Amino acid sequence: MKWVLLTLILSLNSWAQNESLTQDIITDPNTSRRCKELLVSRSKQQKMRNRLSDLMQRNQNLLKENPDNKKTIEKKLLSLNRKIRNELYLSTLKLSGLEEKIIRSGCPGIRL
Repeated sequence: MKWVLLTLILSLNSWAQNESLTQDIITDPNTSRRCKELLVSRSKQQKMRNRLSDLMQRNQNLLKENPDNKKTIEKKLLSLNRKIRNELYLSTLKLSGLEEKIIRSGCPGIRL
């Protein structure tokens, strides 16, 4: 009975020490501020990419519904589709660059 009680007390003591160690970790305020800024810009870039992909899908639907006799509308929609596709490509490149920058800067606890 004494051994069980002693083991229980020691395990609780070691658990309390582990908890205090995780709470004592000090992060550099500049690093955390920089990481927050990078995450905010990443979320903005993700929203932009989502908007562009939705806009591209809408444009493709308009192309499908376009009557055959409306050639000028079709040309404008194709031109717009090309521009949106280019912007989507650039947005994806920027987003991957931001993710690499976040990883290189060593932001703690970041899950991409």
